[in-house]
Amino acid sequence: MSKKRSQRNVRRNVRRNVRRSEPKLIAIGAFYKENTNHGFGLTLRQDVVEVFKQVVDSTKAAYDRWMFEENLTPDQLADILIDQTEHEICPVLNYHAFGTRLHPGKEHAPVSRSWDQLSEEFIKALAVFFKNVWWLQENGFIKSDNFNGMHYVYLS
Repeated sequence: MSKKRSQRNVRRNVRRNVRRSEPKLIAIGAFYKENTNHGFGLTLRQDVVEVFKQVVDSTKAAYDRWMFEENLTPDQLADILIDQTEHEICPVLNYHAFGTRLHPGKEHAPVSRSWDQLSEEFIKALAVFFKNVWWLQENGFIKSDNFNGMHYVYLS
């Protein structure tokens, strides 16, 4: 086999393998009214991505069970989640990320910390925040844009 033909076969096999490989989730973000001082948004990367994807994936069953047990309509659950997100969760997240209960604006970057330096309160609030944003978007109560909704980044 000629050298040229061999190189062509290698390139073809590489292209086939690239097309067959599954895209890898490398970042997941949740945003709720991030363009206001009552909102919050955060993109997670690296090793915590899969953990928070599993949190989001478990949301539908958990919230369906909650609606059934409490006899809630989707509109009633949305009202509860919006109120919880705006008045309980976002202030906690902003306090831990920025040192203030209100989002200070785009020009301020959150304090960078490793996961082992974050408080349990922040991590629990973040999990609820991701679940609430996912459910609200999935059920049409918020539309995904630059400041609202779930954002997924894949490496193909």
